[in-house]
Amino acid sequence: MQDVLRACLGNLSIPPISDLPNTHGDNTNKGGKYFLANKPARNAYIRLLLVTWKKETFGYSKVGTLLFTVLPLGMILLSLSSLIKFIDLHQTTNWLLILLFDLCFLVMLIFIVIKMLIPMLQGRIALEISSIGITSYVKNVVIKWDEIENLEFRSGQTSSSLYIALNCQTDRGNHVRIALTSIEGNDFKIYTTVKECFERSKLR
Repeated sequence: MQDVLRACLGNLSIPPISDLPNTHGDNTNKGGKYFLANKPARNAYIRLLLVTWKKETFGYSKVGTLLFTVLPLGMILLSLSSLIKFIDLHQTTNWLLILLFDLCFLVMLIFIVIKMLIPMLQGRIALEISSIGITSYVKNVVIKWDEIENLEFRSGQTSSSLYIALNCQTDRGNHVRIALTSIEGNDFKIYTTVKECFERSKLR
């Protein structure tokens, strides 16, 4: 019986049958056998196994994080020469406009450093899949399985994302998009893992 469950449920942690409660009240090992022979108890046991899978965790992508960091930093450095030039020429409107754009890129850079670069250097988790749902530490959001209507893998020319359609209106709107470029691992495999866990959660 356990072999069948293992084949069907994959990497789930299944306790030994001998550890199941002895419902006969004797000192024999009939408890586990009776437990699996009893249909309501067996269904409850299988349901328990379905919701106790191991957590899947993904770290921050080194390449993706560095790319996100370099882009705003590069824009700031490239505009510095123009900023200095316009200041020297006393073209106030032009240098104020460039300064405004630089401030926007600076805010973006600070956000990326705090939310991605530092966590990546510290080896923290970027995405966690558990029996509760999906936790994105980049977006600082937890999405429960029962809040999800559908999952999609969306691939663009330069990046891929996990698109999560919600079945209710929340403070996040009716969908959440998680950029997979910032997460370590193959983008489609990450999506496949999330999709499998989502389908498994429907069995509860």
